[in-house]
Amino acid sequence: MANQGEEKQVLLYLMGPFLLSSDRGDLHTPTGQKTQALIALLAVAPRGRRSRAWLKDKLWSDRSPPQASASLRQALHEAKKALSKLSCDILTADKQNISLNLESVWIDIHHPESFLESGDQDPQAHQFLEGIDIQDPEFEDWLTNERRVWTTKMEEFMAQESGRRKTGSSNDASTERGAETSGRTAASAAGAGSSTSQHIAIGLLPPIVPNQSPELTTLADLIVESVARNLGEVHPIDIYDYRDTGMEAFGVPIGTGPDLVLRIRVKSAGSDLYLSLLAYNVANQKLIWSYTIHADQEDALQFDTLTISGFINQNVDRLANSFFTHSLDTFSKLPSNYKTGYTALNYIFRLDEKYLTAAESLLTESYDNDPQSNYLGLLAYISSFNIGENLGEFTDAKRLATIGHASEALEVDPFNSITLACIGHVHGFVFRDFETAADLHAQAVELNPHQAFAWDHFALFNIYTGRYQEALKAAHRACYLGSFSPLRYSFDTTVCMAATLCGEYPTAVRYGNRALSRQPRFGAAMRYLIASHGHLGNVAEAQQHISRLRTISPDFDLPFVRENGLAIAENEGLQRMIEGYEKAGL
Repeated sequence: MANQGEEKQVLLYLMGPFLLSSDRGDLHTPTGQKTQALIALLAVAPRGRRSRAWLKDKLWSDRSPPQASASLRQALHEAKKALSKLSCDILTADKQNISLNLESVWIDIHHPESFLESGDQDPQAHQFLEGIDIQDPEFEDWLTNERRVWTTKMEEFMAQESGRRKTGSSNDASTERGAETSGRTAASAAGAGSSTSQHIAIGLLPPIVPNQSPELTTLADLIVESVARNLGEVHPIDIYDYRDTGMEAFGVPIGTGPDLVLRIRVKSAGSDLYLSLLAYNVANQKLIWSYTIHADQEDALQFDTLTISGFINQNVDRLANSFFTHSLDTFSKLPSNYKTGYTALNYIFRLDEKYLTAAESLLTESYDNDPQSNYLGLLAYISSFNIGENLGEFTDAKRLATIGHASEALEVDPFNSITLACIGHVHGFVFRDFETAADLHAQAVELNPHQAFAWDHFALFNIYTGRYQEALKAAHRACYLGSFSPLRYSFDTTVCMAATLCGEYPTAVRYGNRALSRQPRFGAAMRYLIASHGHLGNVAEAQQHISRLRTISPDFDLPFVRENGLAIAENEGLQRMIEGYEKAGL
């Protein structure tokens, strides 16, 4: 952070634990977490300015207006007290707004080069506002989004710096990767490029493999194909396969071909392999990011191991984030219908009735314009949230529509593992047709053993049918594969559920707390946490979750559970839950 203190007296660190200091290194971090959160909210705000109403909604959404106003005044007083020791006019307020003078503050997220100077070059090493715990759902939603945004920006910066160091300059890079080839005849699997279809297009480049090893070439091909497949199972993409043409990154046509190209690089050292996935933006011919893992060669060549599956999923989540959260300028210009599947899935898992309705409308309209099984599968899947999370009504008409969506989705494409998992969940959880559900879930994980979503729903099915150990094993696999997924709180919840039913209560509490830290309104996590806390004798913690759960499920009580409101088919598991609730004081 060279010379930063010569210009600005106040240093604010948001990546990692919140820290406020002077340019001389004197710490002035306020002790209150809501005071820290207030400063952070202003630090990332446009022009450093937010209305009082907006801030109250983010930090005290569950309080009455007078209480929220009083709490904001107290937090503002503490923030001014901390900042006044550094600069007299850095924080100002009037009747409507509160402002932070950004010109007087050095903020680490706006200076990613500082991480290079400090030697800490791993974007995953620090989390945005690490350790902050504000028990407010509106703040948690904001925090989840900000963490995703800033982690992605750090990853992109580090990847660009890495590419710059390796290539020296754009001209050197062009020489190193090879001259342009004439391999422009590769066809899109969907028959159309990004300029004419409603899908993002991805190109697959020949892998870089030592000594052109057939075994390692096959491994590289399988990995890049799985990355493309996983990405396309939520929202359809067009694939340009250049692997047999000798095409290089800078030989890909701009404007009429793919938006992005992928390449696998393999390096070997004895029995060790180093696998890298490189992603290039075709429009500006820049390396967007690269990601490398170390693996045992014999283990990696098995392909369906957790190491390779994890590598595939992490790259898929990074790609999806780049495409569908508009973190790259190239993709921010794409029409909204290029990301329907991801937008709808995000809406569904926000656990809000208005977003669920918006997802339904978006999917219906998109299917009319672009018939895809993904959209129908998600339309049917929404019914499980109508029932399981008490969001909206599940009427007779909705029931018939769900049956129709499920049937038609399988006719359109019976080979999409996410669609199969969605429809399997509908048959098992909503319609209690376990025989059909068993077939669909088995097909989903067999067709794509690298899909976290499929393993998570396979685990849920085993929970509902009483196979708890199998459920816990599948849930842990989903959690590992989806460790960077925006849906990971749902995967954590499934581990919590299975662990509770297996009697592994400390594990259940750990994963349940993780889930609620990311999605505080997830009723499923609360229901199983209450039972586990009851069995562990943590009555106070259980009562807190009971109070929170009843704000979204007012009818949650023992009679509801005894009538099998939890959809547990096996009596021993149901009795375990009831005993936990009784010990918790439900």
